[in-house]
Amino acid sequence: MLVLEPIFEADLPPEQYAYRPGRNAQQAVIEVEERLHRGQTDVVDADLADYFGSIPHADLMLSLARRVVDRRVLHLIKMWLECSVEETDHQG
Repeated sequence: MLVLEPIFEADLPPEQYAYRPGRNAQQAVIEVEERLHRGQTDVVDADLADYFGSIPHADLMLSLARRVVDRRVLHLIKMWLECSVEETDHQG
């Protein structure tokens, strides 16, 4: 995060709140309320289900390599994308 966050944070629009440092859902709600009071009534919400499970990893890595030059960081990201995930539910 220390390496990647500053690189990509600079490109994010101010109205994006998800997964950003110092931002949260409550702030997003306040922003929506303020915009409604100013007469803006259009709201667009998009949620990509299973995004990281379905994105083509090779294309993602090529895109990242255009911004991140440290091969060690890129290798860690690739390993993270390929690692198995184990989830535990209420039954164990």
